[in-house]
Amino acid sequence: MYGHDARHSSASVASIPGSLKVAWRYNPVPLSGNTFGGVFSAIATISGVYAHWDQYGTTVFAGGPSVDGLSTSGAHMWTFVEHRDYDEGHWLSLFNNDVVFEDDGEGLLDSSAGTLVKTIVSGFDVWGETIPDASGLYGANTFLADGPDLFVYSLDSSYATRWKALQQKSIKYSMDSAGGLLLSNGVVFYAASYGDPAPFASGIYALDASTGHQNTFVATTPSSEMSADATNIYLFEQSTLV
Repeated sequence: MYGHDARHSSASVASIPGSLKVAWRYNPVPLSGNTFGGVFSAIATISGVYAHWDQYGTTVFAGGPSVDGLSTSGAHMWTFVEHRDYDEGHWLSLFNNDVVFEDDGEGLLDSSAGTLVKTIVSGFDVWGETIPDASGLYGANTFLADGPDLFVYSLDSSYATRWKALQQKSIKYSMDSAGGLLLSNGVVFYAASYGDPAPFASGIYALDASTGHQNTFVATTPSSEMSADATNIYLFEQSTLV
């Protein structure tokens, strides 16, 4: 996820001394007959690098959201192509040593082989952020197309649903234009800007990370994702940093 950690604070245990230089470059290669779209982001561990990108083909499902697994020296290991039609560019995450993607569907990829381990939440039409921790995975669906309505959720370490919260009852193509998610001090904070606020209103929600119980709510109109330190949350409300 953006900012490295569950608080999106950009804190990292990594430390690189001295000046930087390019060690290697990697260019994703689309399937035969497809066109390269663009790279969204990459995450890395001590065992591999995982790049999120997209590609386009002559038919709607010829390409779509794609993930490449690389060695830490930049060698291509595998490519997964989702064969869906729309990618919002959400960051990948790693959970139980699997690569989690949530763009036009949500699934877990074996980090060493790129094979689909499990499809979770829905086979089609789920978009949003995900955050893993030792106990489970947290996420949200921010757009209603042909899949499930908008909601926030948590899965346990065996991928079973631990809880669901903020379940909307929207009309088709309703969306949450903010969809900010972060985890801090055992609380999941969610910044929602609902186009169809029914029954839940736009604002900042604080949910108990283990149960999904709503601890508190502040009505506002978020216009960005969030970041946090140990005591505060930071985000934009319209064009104002709060």
